Amino acid sequence: MTDNNIIYSEFIRSLGGWNNFKTTIFQENINDYFLKVNNECFLDIFISNNFDIVKDWVKIETDKVKDDIASLKKEMIEIIKKNYSIEGNNFEIFKYENEDSDPLLEGITHINVYTKSKLDIGRKLSNISNIEVKLKDGVFKSLEGFWFWKMTGMKHDFFRNCTGFEAKKNGSELVKKGEKYISSSDIDFQNEFKEAIRLKLKQHPDLLLDLIKTTLPLKHYYYHQGTKNVLSFRVIDKSKHKWQLDEIERIREICHKKMYEAGQLTSYPATKEQLKRIVKPKFK
Repeated sequence: MTDNNIIYSEFIRSLGGWNNFKTTIFQENINDYFLKVNNECFLDIFISNNFDIVKDWVKIETDKVKDDIASLKKEMIEIIKKNYSIEGNNFEIFKYENEDSDPLLEGITHINVYTKSKLDIGRKLSNISNIEVKLKDGVFKSLEGFWFWKMTGMKHDFFRNCTGFEAKKNGSELVKKGEKYISSSDIDFQNEFKEAIRLKLKQHPDLLLDLIKTTLPLKHYYYHQGTKNVLSFRVIDKSKHKWQLDEIERIREICHKKMYEAGQLTSYPATKEQLKRIVKPKFK
């Protein structure tokens, strides 16, 4: 069976974007189910299921929000199945070849470790996030600062206090001006940076807990959105940095395994339902 969330995204694409989607659904006379604030519809709720954001906006109980969304989803999917061909070719031209790097499906098929991630965990895992880390080489305001400090020969100490974006900007400018730098494919460089990733997670237990509660594969890609009426994205794959994601996923897997060995998880691999209930991880 086709996943309903993927049906939503393909249906929205087939109509040419959010605005046309909204118009179509309104014509079906189910607009009473929409949650509105200043005449804006939470269309993204069908994809992200981010109930906390909706709750903050509409100021009502989370359970009521979930009930309303569930009712809308049920009616919406019936309308789609009734009036549009799911198994046919209606949606085919709007699919990405790789749904694991479709920004519209983030949170469903993957987590994008990127500053524009729709998920908090995706943004915080990014090297550019301003999360301080204490390393053997001192304290850095962001991992991006450590990246360029190390890459450019450990002589530009201003990188220690740079925000993630400042570090990226200043580091890129130095490289463009001819600054000698270590390639990110250098094994020693990678090993030191992976240690920095481990320390970041160790020093920020809340971030580690958020990571532990996930099971989706981690991806890293940039994307630029098309016009607001068309859900088109220009995706720039950054898989050359996959070794960082592999390290984060390795840490997550080790945590899951240790929690299973400690009896906190009843199955391994862990299920999403079990992980949602974790408040404080127990490691053997």
